[in-house]
This record gives sequence, C-alpha cells and structure tokens, in this order.
Amino acid sequence: MLVIFSDTHLSDETTSRNVNGSAFELLGKQIAAALSPEHKNARRVDLLLLGDIFDLVRTSYWHDQRIPDKDRPWNGKLDSATGVNAAHDKVESQFLDIVERILATDASRAMIKMIKGLPTLESGRPTVTYVVGNHDRYFHSFPALQASLRRQLPGIAVEFKTSYRSDAYQVLARHGHEWDHHNHGWQFLRKVLQPGLVLDRFDPAAYMVQCLGDVLTAELLSGMFYRLRQELSDDSAVDQEFLRGVHELNNLRPFLAVFEWLAWFSEKQPAPQNMYLDLLRQALRDALAATLDSRLARLWDTLKTDLLVYGDLTDQLARAHSLLRHKKGLRLLAGFKPVANFLAATVGLDTSDDLDDCATGAMDDFASEEKSGRSTQYVFYGHTHEARQECFRRTRQGRVQLYINTGTFLPFVERARGSLGFWTAHRLTFALVHADDEDRRDRRGPGPTLDLWNGIRCKQYAT
Repeated sequence: MLVIFSDTHLSDETTSRNVNGSAFELLGKQIAAALSPEHKNARRVDLLLLGDIFDLVRTSYWHDQRIPDKDRPWNGKLDSATGVNAAHDKVESQFLDIVERILATDASRAMIKMIKGLPTLESGRPTVTYVVGNHDRYFHSFPALQASLRRQLPGIAVEFKTSYRSDAYQVLARHGHEWDHHNHGWQFLRKVLQPGLVLDRFDPAAYMVQCLGDVLTAELLSGMFYRLRQELSDDSAVDQEFLRGVHELNNLRPFLAVFEWLAWFSEKQPAPQNMYLDLLRQALRDALAATLDSRLARLWDTLKTDLLVYGDLTDQLARAHSLLRHKKGLRLLAGFKPVANFLAATVGLDTSDDLDDCATGAMDDFASEEKSGRSTQYVFYGHTHEARQECFRRTRQGRVQLYINTGTFLPFVERARGSLGFWTAHRLTFALVHADDEDRRDRRGPGPTLDLWNGIRCKQYAT
C-alpha cells in the first residue's frame, strides 16, 4: 500500500501555525484500518511524502537570530549552480538550526510518532520516500538536513528524491512546483545563472536552484509577520489574537486576494481599526523594501521566459512599496491588479474551475509516460493546496489517466461567495494506492486500486 500526502508545511511556528497533531492520528488510524485482513489486507506500507512537508523558509529565524543580510541564503555572492549564498557552511548551519526547531514542535513530533508507529509486515519495515518540494528544497542542497530527519526514524529507510515512479502502483508523483516558474529553478538556471546551459525541466540540477518564491516567503511574508510582532504587546490578549489571525494569510488562496484580506481582517478587529491597518501597512512596506533589496530578487529581475516577462519584478513591487506610503495604502493595493496578479504568480499558483498549470503539466506527464510504454494510471502532485482530481482518459477495460492533487493538511482560506468576507476550514487530503495483491475483496480485474480522502474540518483549536 502506498500512502501519499503533501504540503503539511511544518514550520517552527514563528510566523505560521502548524496543523494540529490530531491530523496525523487520524491518518495513522486510516492506515491501520487498511492493514486489517477484513479490510484491504495491505501487504506492505510505502509512505510517500510529496513535498513541502517541512517549511524551511516560513520563519522569522533570520530576524530573530539577527543574521546579517550578507549571510542570508539569498544575499552575498550567489553560487552560479544554485543561486544560494556561496558561504555554504553558514547557510547549512542556518537551515540545520531551522530543521531542529521544526522537529521540536508538537505537530512534527506527532507526524514522527505516526511514522514510527507503522507496523512491520511480512514484506519488512515501512519505507519512506520524501519527494522534496520548493519550501523544503534545501534538503537537496545539504545532506546534513537529510541526516537530521533520518535520525528521527531509526530503522526506517528514508530516501530523498525529485520524483517517484512505481510500476507496481502504476503511479508517477512530483511535488508540482516544476510547472510554477517562480518556484522551480529550471528557467533561472539556464537563462541567468548559467546562460546557454542546456538541461531538461526535470534535471536534478534544476531542483537545487534557489527561487524567487523562497525570498518572498522569508523576507516578504515572514518579514512582515516579524515586524508586526515587534509592534504588538505580548501581554495583550487582543494583540496576540490579532497576530495569530494574520498568520492565516499563509493559507490564503488565491493569493491575489492578499490586500483585500488584510483590509477585511483589520476592520473586523475589536480594537481601533486604524491602528492595525497602519501597523500592517508599515510592516508590509518594510518587508517589501527588504525583498527588493535582496541579491536574488535583483538577479531574478533579469529573467525573461519564453512565455511571460517576469523582468518587471522591481517595477511592480516598487510601485506597491510607493503606494504603501499613503495612509490608505492597503486599500489602494487591494485594487491594484498588476501587483496583486504578480504576487499571486510568485507566491503560489491560483486555482479556478479551469485547468491550472499543474493539471496541464499532468497531461504532459501522461503523454510522456504513454510514449515511453509505461502503464501509469495515476499522476500525483501537491503544491497548490487545492485538492482536485481530473480524469483525462478511461478505456473500456476500466483503465484511467487520473491526475490527483493531494491538497494540504493546513487550513484553506478563501473568499466567500459574493465577496462577503473569507472563510477557513482545516483540510485533510491523502491517498492510499493498493497493489494488485491487496484489496482483493469484490475486486473485478487486475491492477492497483485507489482510495482518496478529501476531508474538511471546521474547528477552532485552542492555542
């Protein structure tokens, strides 16, 4: 049995809130149920962590620890192979600290406990394959980070990869950021870092490259949260509730609603709204300035792709920075579509009723798999946080070409219909794929079977 989930974004909780540990308890119970002879009678457990399991950039670490700008991963002299600060020892040490802080959180301990609790079957111990995403990409760069996680799982084989393929399960899986220009280094490497370099989109070298999305998460979003925290009182329950609420911005989709959400959220606070609006405006403006000043962002500004021009990064964000000088800057930005659309593209893919970039990418993957003579029925991605399924083909024999996005375990914040505010619900999406010798009861024909669980829980957790 192959167990798949993604996008838990476990962080050190300095600028975001982790999923409640009960999510992993629920997952563990579902796995245990599938192992019983009366249910699916699974013969093995293969766990596939499909990227962004740990979030190494969603943190105020660089601010809290007062890491000089020149020593941060996206500043200093950038390595031409990865776009990461060439002071590798310093950067590795920073990310090791962050990983240890994440592993110490309650949610991380709950996930580790769930994995360690997976039983040993006749086929042996469970296996863990970690397909690295964009928020945890530094696991590719620094093997010491991999070793840190392996120490948490003694006796369990943990393999780190850029993708996963299995003929037994008829599965191809990627994180999905490969189709997101601002979060995958393919274009940046061959057009800016090493102009003229010829390499495939899925070349391992492309996954090593630090991207613009990393800077926006660390300097813009996390930087804004850090600056807000400095202005709010630790002794004020109202201030701290406001700060916890602002952390939900991490989970907003589509991200183009960011400025509208900020204004809406500030206005519904019990304290005088102008105070919070002004604090948000100043914190966002200062974070934008730090983002614009980063070495990686300035270098990314030179990138021109085949389809779109991303070279106006400085112009668009500088205009946002300028608007935020005004007292009504957040309201002005809420209607400033060029900036909103630009940030939506750089921080995360937007979702709609049409096929998004990941879904069209899955179509390409199916075409490649078919051309290579593989019998792949399921293509799995994560990345967008929106759980979805798209069937591209079904034969008379019952075979399918089914694209599945594994969504997230995090809250998912989206605009209510009619623009009447925003609503939040915790999501729990995971998949169980059973091999041909499993799930035999009432089965018609050979091949893998699939159980897909998309759960929603509306519950406010105590902090």
